[in-house]
Amino acid sequence: MSEELSKLNPDVLYNQFLEFGDDYADKKAAYDLLDDMQKPVLCKLMLESFEKTSAAKETEARAHTDYIAHVKSKSEAGGVMLKAKARLEGMKMWFEMKRSIEATNRKVAEIL
Repeated sequence: MSEELSKLNPDVLYNQFLEFGDDYADKKAAYDLLDDMQKPVLCKLMLESFEKTSAAKETEARAHTDYIAHVKSKSEAGGVMLKAKARLEGMKMWFEMKRSIEATNRKVAEIL
């Protein structure tokens, strides 16, 4: 085992991986909630409209500041969620890279 890899503490890495996973799960849940609520928010605003046609009610609802704020919040939550996912996936890639390096080092040691 290489000296660099032998210095890594598996318990610390495992706990960090769990922390990244929990962070991603929380952020994904927040995004999913906002996504699930987008149609109910739109419908509520349509019900409050005094327009005569469904299309006019929907147009008015989509232009409403509450709906725009909801869509903006959903977009921001999506960005935060994707950053957390990238961090989690990056750690997985790092694990695989370290494993590959160790496998290569073992093969080199066998050859030498």
